[in-house]
Amino acid sequence: LLNYLAERPADHEVRMVLAQAYESERNLEGAAREYAQVVEASPDNLVALNNLAWVYNEMGDTRAEDYGRRAYALAAENPNVVDTLAAILVTQGDLQEGIELRRKAVSLSDGRPDYRYRLASALAAAGERDEARSILDDLVAKNFDFESREEARKLREQL
Repeated sequence: LLNYLAERPADHEVRMVLAQAYESERNLEGAAREYAQVVEASPDNLVALNNLAWVYNEMGDTRAEDYGRRAYALAAENPNVVDTLAAILVTQGDLQEGIELRRKAVSLSDGRPDYRYRLASALAAAGERDEARSILDDLVAKNFDFESREEARKLREQL
């Protein structure tokens, strides 16, 4: 991909593939660099904006919120975009807006278990233990198969 992009630097579809490959390998700096190039060339590229916001948040980069809000302005009804901005806000300590957005992501996604777990986690961080416990009880009891299932079980035990 690097050789290809050296010859065709404007091929942003391939650049996105490279960014996603870097992200999957946890090479966050590489992913951020590639997503940023796509955003520079296509400022309204929703996937690049949202992924760049996510990567910046993972890196602890303060630019995460700006990119998350830009993506949200383009697609406020996309559960992935809403979830990304919520994650950024929760990470930054804005639990009130983060929880509001977590609720919205759950609603927009028809209650996807991973979004429900992240809502419960934010609620627990905000001291809303009963509501968090209720969500986690349901997730654990119904044996939903989702990426954060083990984390959900552990959080439920802590609560």
